[in-house]
Amino acid sequence: MQAVNSKTSVILARFADLVGPTTPWNRSLWSVGTTFTIAELLDACSPPQAQTLSDASQKNILEACRREIGNDPVIEPKERAQLGQHLAKLPHPSGSVYPGLKELRARIESDYLLRWAKLFDADASQVRAERAARSIATHLLDMGFSDTYLSRWFKHKAMSIVDQAGLARLCEIAHDELATVGETTYSMLFLFRTPMVGDIQLLQNWLASSREVADWLRRHRFSTSGVRAPAGLRVDVKARDKFSALEKGSAAIDNYVARASMATGKRLEPLSQVWIAQDPESPLEFSARSRGVKVGVLHRQAKIFVDTDNTNVDAIEHRIMPRC
Repeated sequence: MQAVNSKTSVILARFADLVGPTTPWNRSLWSVGTTFTIAELLDACSPPQAQTLSDASQKNILEACRREIGNDPVIEPKERAQLGQHLAKLPHPSGSVYPGLKELRARIESDYLLRWAKLFDADASQVRAERAARSIATHLLDMGFSDTYLSRWFKHKAMSIVDQAGLARLCEIAHDELATVGETTYSMLFLFRTPMVGDIQLLQNWLASSREVADWLRRHRFSTSGVRAPAGLRVDVKARDKFSALEKGSAAIDNYVARASMATGKRLEPLSQVWIAQDPESPLEFSARSRGVKVGVLHRQAKIFVDTDNTNVDAIEHRIMPRC
């Protein structure tokens, strides 16, 4: 067996740590990458965020963006100079700087992993192992991949890497297999211990009986043995991987559960398992949070489960929800 280069081994170990779903908090990833930071700045300077964020908050994001770009070793000198000009002040959507910054971000994101491959092939001796691992991990996580999926992918791909040439090939493979692949639509089924009662306008994807639940499971070739649920909800989301889809679907269920609980004063309790269509590992485990507020008007107006992108109630119940 070949001996693994010491710096290479540190980079591999830290990357595994940073995308590990069970990594202790003190060794986990707390930062975002270059392209995500630029996207945050663009979002902060655009409506409606620009109307809600203070000037100080926007300037803090601008300063964070400058730091991240300054520390990223794969930003080319010409790009760094352009970004420095664009980030001299806050970019406004109506100005000339905004589209230029947006274009630069798209260019960097399109081949970010290939830039790291090129650096590893050339000479990465001046780049700290921690910086390399964090930059690559944050980029993939910022793109929407889940830590569970990346951890599995990395464990399979990294077994034969012994030097920086191997790291370069890993970045090229990540570009081809991960960065250039778009999102997939995942259809999931969440089940509930109790049905919704009363004159309530439910989502079209609501399954109102155990028979409908069983029909969905059979239609997708899942066993119904041991499944006891009087109601369910089909949730379709676009995501990079099934675990990321599960996170998005769980967030939607958490929102629906909160609205029902606030409106009726009764707990709509989801089961801990979720089925993803065409997924041989299903059912998967998930956990939901609870909120302790009553907003009866939702029940009176029969609008607990009205699916809308613009609701003050959603904003309120997210503010009052204790974060785990």
